[in-house]
Amino acid sequence: MKIALAVLIVFLAAPAAAFGEASITMREVPLHGQRTLAAATPRFDMVGLHWRGSGSIDFRTRSLAGRWSAWRPAAPEAEDLPDHPARSWRLGNPYWVGASDRIAYRLQGRVAQLRAFFIQISE
Repeated sequence: MKIALAVLIVFLAAPAAAFGEASITMREVPLHGQRTLAAATPRFDMVGLHWRGSGSIDFRTRSLAGRWSAWRPAAPEAEDLPDHPARSWRLGNPYWVGASDRIAYRLQGRVAQLRAFFIQISE
């Protein structure tokens, strides 16, 4: 029991040591009325999208090896929606995509503003 408690204390005190360090970068995505966009980004392992408007967003990512993933919706699963949804921003789930360096967006309906959050995990 004491060993489990010590491990838990070390884990909570230094989670970066247990999993490596993480950095997050947020980018405003310029829309300019386009429906499909692609952008070079910092290297990332996980991505989350937030947007304003009643529309929806699909995205795909390019691995460091140059292969594009399939298109996937940025919207969260029903059980991940907030109890009181925000009136202005739609919040997408964070998606683990593996080591990537580019992202493409496909917008449907009205999307007025788009923010992308890129998380890189250092080992």
